[in-house]
Amino acid sequence: MAVDHETVQLRIGSQHWGPLTPLDRAPETLLAYARDFLDRRGEGDTALWHVDELPDSGAELLGTHFARDLRTHVTALPLPYGIIAQDDERLTEHLAVPEGLITPEIATEVLDRAGTEVIVTPWRSIAIPDLESQ
Repeated sequence: MAVDHETVQLRIGSQHWGPLTPLDRAPETLLAYARDFLDRRGEGDTALWHVDELPDSGAELLGTHFARDLRTHVTALPLPYGIIAQDDERLTEHLAVPEGLITPEIATEVLDRAGTEVIVTPWRSIAIPDLESQ
């Protein structure tokens, strides 16, 4: 979860928080956690599917435990879905992501319309900013 424009706090499973991490290092750090999970989950029909199924809900993936940064708490209500006017006369489109799952159809729509930035919101939605008004 973003804590500012340059920093995120990673969450492991549904209960554990990782260190504050520079945004540009988040993908490689998450990939390392994912590989560690794959090493620990077991194999075959008994292999675990979610970090929360590990002993202590995956706490050992972190090694060191971190408190949740207060900036990760959502303090705003969700934006309305649809077109939102920006201050610079361009537009943002706010799209619902049902159940928080990005389907191939949603991904295709977003990639076809997005410029250089897509915002994944804490409300299980995506915002496509900087669209030109028509």
